[in-house]
Amino acid sequence: LAQELVDLGLTVDAVDIDGRIPEIARDYFYLDDASINFHIDDARHFIRTNRQRYDLVIFDMASAEVQPVNLFTWQCFSEIKAVLNEDAMVIVNFQGYITGQDAQPFKSILKTLRSIGFHTYHWYMWPGHFTDIYIYAGLDPIPFDRLTPDNLNPCCRDSTYYFLNHPFVEDTIDLSAGLVLDDDLPVLDRINTKAIVNWRKSAIMAVIRENIRGGIGLFD
Repeated sequence: LAQELVDLGLTVDAVDIDGRIPEIARDYFYLDDASINFHIDDARHFIRTNRQRYDLVIFDMASAEVQPVNLFTWQCFSEIKAVLNEDAMVIVNFQGYITGQDAQPFKSILKTLRSIGFHTYHWYMWPGHFTDIYIYAGLDPIPFDRLTPDNLNPCCRDSTYYFLNHPFVEDTIDLSAGLVLDDDLPVLDRINTKAIVNWRKSAIMAVIRENIRGGIGLFD
């Protein structure tokens, strides 16, 4: 992700609490780390102490299969809001469900963002199933109608038809089942347990299948 942003000509501050990540990204994910400002820090601490302002903030993190609950509260989003430039965008990558009773975590993130004044939009990969969900938030409505094949980065151009024929529309879904997530009541991991378990199962099975196909023994 960081390399894609650099390839688009953006200046990138990458924040991770694990000091091993820059080396791993360079050695195994072809990252040109000389072009990225790496900060080994807790995300909330970085937000509070950094003096930069941003046009884009991306939440794409996990501790194993659980996303840190302290980064999805109204307090954290308010701290992010304070460091945004005009017309900036926040993108949240989340795993869960978008319909039914299991959609409460997703709806809670939307409700939390909207409670402090963000306009929200979302896109998902597999409706009706456990899926990757991308939540987009802006202080003003986001002009997604400006998307064209020419301003999509190379990794997304294969999906041009989908993006241009399924336009993003500002969220109007019923959020009554959602919670406004709060530092003093960190419940996101608990209410998202079903998705967390399914994420772990699918990741394990994917690794096992790839190892078997590659002739790699699972046990000595």
